Amino acid sequence: MIRPLYRFLQILLGIYLLCNDLFGRWIILSVKSMNYGDEKISKRIEFDRTNIPKNILVGSYFGGISHLRPPLEISKILIERGYNVALIAPGNFTLNYQNIKYFQIGEKVGTLDLREIYDEVFKKDYTSYHTFSITSDLMNSDYLKLFEIYMKVASEFKPDLFFCDDGSNEVCFDVAWKLKKPSIAICTWFIFRLYTPYRSDPSLGCHVNMEHESFIERFRCAIIAPIQYFYQTRKYTNDLNKLRAIVGVAPTSNYNDRLRDSLYFSDSFFGFDVPIHLPPLVQDVGPIMQDEYEPITPDLSLFLEKHKKTMLVSLGTTVYTTPKNYAILLQSFTEAINRKIIDGVIWSFDQRLHNSLPSELILSDGTIIPVNEILNNRNPNIYIVHYLPQFELLNHTNVKVFLSHAGKASSNEALYTATPILSLPIAFDQMGNAEALEASGVSLTLSKQDLQVEDIISKIERLLSEDSFKLNGKRMQALAMINSKRKYRAADMIEYLLLASQLTSESDDALISGISKGNINESEFTNSHLRELITPDTRMGFIRGQYLDVFGSLLGGILIILSAAILLVWFIVRICVSFIMLRFRILQKTKKE
Repeated sequence: MIRPLYRFLQILLGIYLLCNDLFGRWIILSVKSMNYGDEKISKRIEFDRTNIPKNILVGSYFGGISHLRPPLEISKILIERGYNVALIAPGNFTLNYQNIKYFQIGEKVGTLDLREIYDEVFKKDYTSYHTFSITSDLMNSDYLKLFEIYMKVASEFKPDLFFCDDGSNEVCFDVAWKLKKPSIAICTWFIFRLYTPYRSDPSLGCHVNMEHESFIERFRCAIIAPIQYFYQTRKYTNDLNKLRAIVGVAPTSNYNDRLRDSLYFSDSFFGFDVPIHLPPLVQDVGPIMQDEYEPITPDLSLFLEKHKKTMLVSLGTTVYTTPKNYAILLQSFTEAINRKIIDGVIWSFDQRLHNSLPSELILSDGTIIPVNEILNNRNPNIYIVHYLPQFELLNHTNVKVFLSHAGKASSNEALYTATPILSLPIAFDQMGNAEALEASGVSLTLSKQDLQVEDIISKIERLLSEDSFKLNGKRMQALAMINSKRKYRAADMIEYLLLASQLTSESDDALISGISKGNINESEFTNSHLRELITPDTRMGFIRGQYLDVFGSLLGGILIILSAAILLVWFIVRICVSFIMLRFRILQKTKKE
């Protein structure tokens, strides 16, 4: 009875397996036949922003497009997500950012208004040491006034986070520290924020990439140059600490102390900069660019229609050079047009500098050209304008080459449009940018101290004729386009920091409370909201953090083993030699007998 039943069950199982294999979707036990519904469930990509603090205060000491566009472009994204943004800066830069509340701290003072200071910076060989010694007193003189303004704005706007442009803007970070609010820094140039031996800067008398330098040069740039820089800035830091004491802000030992545990954005990308290992708190989010730009004016459009090989010239709004250099530039433009290397020039040239030019130009063929004709746009091939829509011009098919000061914003726009660059760096980060652009194969560089007409013309001709510049331009354009989306990541990180600041633990609150009551040394306060991004080595001290104790022990162990081995060999050799000498003496004695 049991045997037939067993056979019957085997047959049923075989039929089931066969049917399930052939008609699986109809079998009741098939997963596919179960009624789960046809609609798929999408994952959530937005988190609940209901209880997240919403007020963000953007601060800049210098103002202007180079310093304000990166933080304001990121802020624009945050406004679309429901956040409130206010700006403290000189001048008026909110025309393109209507939804940002603006607190003006006076008119923007340009370098042309402070020529007694900046003539020495722009017209001589540029170094960071020299510039700091000249401008540090100017920057410190505004500290107390700006601190009062920031505190007044903070009491009115009640910011939950400070978003500070890093350019000489210690007051922004100090107010954030005093109010115990998280702060984020953004800059275009963080060579002094992050020490990397194989990357330096021409402002320190070194190259951006130290890979192929000699030992002496690498030693100087990795050890001596940073020491010189921090030694040069110590007076600035000491004077600043005295001002901090007046307003109840803890002193710092160097510029980076206040930023030690802050999120730090760089408006750059690898490909432009030399690749380095970045800690989690330092993030490249560039190139940060606008989504929309101003159109080309009718006059410029008409000029470009008539000139198919135009060179765009813009040396920025911050720097300037010598009258001699301006005359050389103007002569080189005219000579290049006469030789049909280019057929037109559009030059953004400040009207306040017109008087620095000579009354006439004498070309290499003896032709005399009145300069006033060019400045008043009576020359059909050169168009002078005070302000121009730079990005749209670079994007125009008839603009073939760009003579630039190599500022970060201008460089990013040229890379995005794959326009070959002729760099004339004047100061600040421009020397390093120019060197990096040339290393990328998209640029050639001029020297402000040795500017020559023939050198300018020959380099324009190379940029237009050599295919390598076009190929490298396409490569860098792809990198710029891909990385230009990272401003959304920057906005995400700011949101995370705001969320994290709301979700502080009891221990974090106790730390902040202890500081406010004076129970903990104020200088020990750190931004605990970013613990997920702060690497453990920063809390372990230099020796433990770099594992010098472990590697030192390993090295010591190896040395002990080697020493023991050497001693053992020496002992064995000594025994062998003694044995041989003994045998030799015995043989000698035997022979004598």
